[in-house]
Amino acid sequence: AILELELESFKKGYQEMRKMYEEYVSANEEKWEEANKREQENEESIDRLQQECEQLTQSNSKYKQAMEINANKVRELQQKLNELNLQYQSKLDSQSSKFKVNTEKTTNDANSQLIESYKNLEESNKKIEKLQQEIAALKTVK
Repeated sequence: AILELELESFKKGYQEMRKMYEEYVSANEEKWEEANKREQENEESIDRLQQECEQLTQSNSKYKQAMEINANKVRELQQKLNELNLQYQSKLDSQSSKFKVNTEKTTNDANSQLIESYKNLEESNKKIEKLQQEIAALKTVK
């Protein structure tokens, strides 16, 4: 009977220890599962962030290419603008030169005609004066 009581007491002790052990294992398994779940979430977050980083890197690369293309186009347009300015200035200088030459020629021609007209006027005045003197002389002879 004492052995049975001791055996019974041992069984109860064993069952309580077994129950405590199972609770301990169950609690650790829950912690382990929670840790695994957090680790998986962290890995998913890392993957998501890596994808976002790659997308941003690609976007940055595309943006950089677009900026280079635009910068090249701006340089080309500036070069064309400079060339057009040079052409415009050259044409303007050419027209200005032609105008100057034509103006000088016209002025010289007008001056020559004016001088010739003045000489003709002087000659005509001398002829008139001579004719008036002849008329006066003829009037005195009569």
